[in-house]
Amino acid sequence: MPSRSEVLAFRKATDILDWRMKQNSKPNVIHVNANEGIEHFMEKCRQCHLLAKLGHTFYTEAIFKNGLGRADIYDVCCEYAIEIVDTEDIRKSGKSKYPCAVKFVDAKTGESIVP
Repeated sequence: MPSRSEVLAFRKATDILDWRMKQNSKPNVIHVNANEGIEHFMEKCRQCHLLAKLGHTFYTEAIFKNGLGRADIYDVCCEYAIEIVDTEDIRKSGKSKYPCAVKFVDAKTGESIVP
């Protein structure tokens, strides 16, 4: 039986995340994408670890409703996406549409980037 906080987090996520993603994903579980580099994956792990320490609920490889894209991490508690990018990719990622606020993080340094 899910806890009350898990139910509330799932209801928040329902407003923004695609239902197929929620059916196949569990909160606070890191999904591996075979196409991502090791720096990218390690930074995703670091960001998820930080969110878990803060007690946040998150989804990785989150797919948004209405084809509005995909985020490396979606923080349900603060309702924002985290995109882990190489510095060269920031211009391309910054132009993507997201249905929420987005924080860009450099895959190599772990620092926030402003597009």
